Amino acid sequence: MRERYRKFADWLSWKMLSIIAAGMLVLSLLPVIYLSLFNYATGDDLGYGASLHRVLMKDGSIADMVSAVVRNVKNSYFSFQGTWSSIALFSVEPSVWGERFYTVTTWIALSCLIICQGILVYELLVRYAGLNKDSFMFLFSLMLVIQTQYMPYHRSGLFWYTGMAHYVIPYGICMLGLFWMLRFLSGGRKSYLVLCFFAMTYLGGAGYPEIVLAAMGFLSAFAAALISRFDKKKGASGWQNPLSRAAWLLIPLAALAAGFVISAKAPGNRIRGGADFGFDAERIVLTIKDALGAGVKDAVLYFMTARPLIIFVILTAVCAWETVSVREEHYYQRHPLVILAALYLIFSAIHAPELYVGDEIEAGISGGVYNSYFFVFTVCVLLGTVCIVGWLKNVLHVRDAGGAFARSVRIPCLFAALAACILLYPHLIGGTTDYTAVEYIRSGQLADFRRQMKERLVILEDPDIQDAVLEPMNDWQGPLMHFPVGDDPGAFTNDATARFYGKRSVVVRSFDGE
Repeated sequence: MRERYRKFADWLSWKMLSIIAAGMLVLSLLPVIYLSLFNYATGDDLGYGASLHRVLMKDGSIADMVSAVVRNVKNSYFSFQGTWSSIALFSVEPSVWGERFYTVTTWIALSCLIICQGILVYELLVRYAGLNKDSFMFLFSLMLVIQTQYMPYHRSGLFWYTGMAHYVIPYGICMLGLFWMLRFLSGGRKSYLVLCFFAMTYLGGAGYPEIVLAAMGFLSAFAAALISRFDKKKGASGWQNPLSRAAWLLIPLAALAAGFVISAKAPGNRIRGGADFGFDAERIVLTIKDALGAGVKDAVLYFMTARPLIIFVILTAVCAWETVSVREEHYYQRHPLVILAALYLIFSAIHAPELYVGDEIEAGISGGVYNSYFFVFTVCVLLGTVCIVGWLKNVLHVRDAGGAFARSVRIPCLFAALAACILLYPHLIGGTTDYTAVEYIRSGQLADFRRQMKERLVILEDPDIQDAVLEPMNDWQGPLMHFPVGDDPGAFTNDATARFYGKRSVVVRSFDGE
């Protein structure tokens, strides 16, 4: 019996578990990918894309296309908001190239989470924390399942281009920028510095949580370089001349700051946030204090709402205990409180922009902001758990990786996690992206939506119809974002739709048939 158990434990290795976890991730994304095939641009997408779409419909030149994008950025900068790089990205929303191109919205979002985020997390876990590749694949796949299924607003995170482009794409670019920063610090290749500069320049005009995340990442790098310089464990960081290289990072950091200043100074921010909106030293101090509390509050909230997070922490601890090797050059294994404090400050700091503006923004805070919080939190949980386990092994002088005790713990913990998932199944799937998507498909709502959108497009794409009258449509479309067209031709969505399709007016038929 004992021999059979040992063989089973050897078969159920971390390599096999990584394959299983990756398979779970793929299966969990199938409903999301299927829905992406029937996704359509709506609301802000049409409003921002209208100028470029009309240029393309008239076979305009590249100069005309660039002019349309610049005009969009300028108009928004002076009338609504200053995030200039995001506005430029909004202007090239996929449906300007063709109605069905909007499908790529979801694929871009998933690419940012899987590829861009994966590159940085791999660097931190494998190169700096000492995990092997199989452990990384196992933990990263589980983290992605949690991120995609429990993100607070899956509509704006996966299916609505404007929300995705304002937060998920900048999040992905931020992950790449921080990866290039680490590679430059450790290797000194100037190409990484150049790539980092372009990433930070773009982020300066993007979503505010990502600006703070990038800035905190750079500050953490400076701190790490300083610690490396005075660390008695020579070569502990693996960085040569860390301070001199860190000084070069002031260039991309300055680009980030300049882009943010340009964005923050936009006249449109005052129009959107009120005449009193602007820099206030007292408010900044209060924001810092409130952000520290918001970090704790949200951490508790996420563990309560995204229930598999608790199971994820346990599995991460088990995986790290078996696969992490204790090494003197791993600073985090000797000083975990420094790393944990940095992770806490980073997560808390990204709340600052929302707390600073408070409830002064008329349009409210976008759901994409809360998605960013959740993405950063899950990464911090993963890194923090590995950090604690590495420190604990160091304290207990457990120098080996993959020892007999660690292998014996793996199987019971895995089966306990599986049993918990089976027993708590109804409480785990409610509200997930997949649950919402499958219910939307199964109920027939998706079929109705597809039929109604095809009917609308026949009218909207007919050049002979200048005053379009559309049939009413339910604006609640499961996980898909859909802004309703009303009976007021001057309403935002009506006007955006009319401009995009080149109509004089677009209204919805009233229920009494008039």
